Amino acid sequence: MKKKFQSRLSINLNPARVVSSLQSKQAAIWAMQMALGNLQCDLLTQDVERFIIVTGPYLRWTPVAFQRFFHYYDCPEEQRAPFSQLAPNDAWERLIEDLDYEAQQAFRAFRKFHQHLLSRVLEN
Repeated sequence: MKKKFQSRLSINLNPARVVSSLQSKQAAIWAMQMALGNLQCDLLTQDVERFIIVTGPYLRWTPVAFQRFFHYYDCPEEQRAPFSQLAPNDAWERLIEDLDYEAQQAFRAFRKFHQHLLSRVLEN
């Protein structure tokens, strides 16, 4: 008798693609509340990449906030052009699909220099 093995989701699965699960929404809310609480050891402080993966699908960017964030995104002009033509939330979703080092660094810089704008994004 053969046993049927069901495939299980990997723990390393990109949660940005699994936005409908209740657990991912709860984790995102928790991470955003921790970041808004200015705790010293919140997820944003410890691991920017993981914070973006968990909260990224739920962040709602205003045009001004995304423009300031995108100012810190360091990439060649030909890569920037498609993002500048998209709405802020659409551009953000495309950026976090292939979360690269430059996006993480841009998020760190945005947090450092525009804390009030990041707070608004997290509150939305």
